[in-house]
Amino acid sequence: MPRLRQNADRDAMADFMGELNAQRARFGYDTQRSLAPVLGVCQATAGNYIRNPETIPFGVLRAIVKAVKPDPGILLKALGYTTQDIKKLAKEYST
Repeated sequence: MPRLRQNADRDAMADFMGELNAQRARFGYDTQRSLAPVLGVCQATAGNYIRNPETIPFGVLRAIVKAVKPDPGILLKALGYTTQDIKKLAKEYST
């Protein structure tokens, strides 16, 4: 993978984790212990997901989105969509 793409992926994941942590605090899930039951995992697994977000399975990601409602644009970038893709999708689904 080209170096720039690796940096973009890393930056997108860092943005996602920043958004996730901000929203966790906003919704009262500021500890792993409080977040784990919402995700349906144990406290240690919730901590692993926070430290290594690349390992989050789809079902848990879905639970995270339902619980803390992160910005969809940041989530889509973390999943690999470009800004152009996101704008195109928004335009396509708004009509």
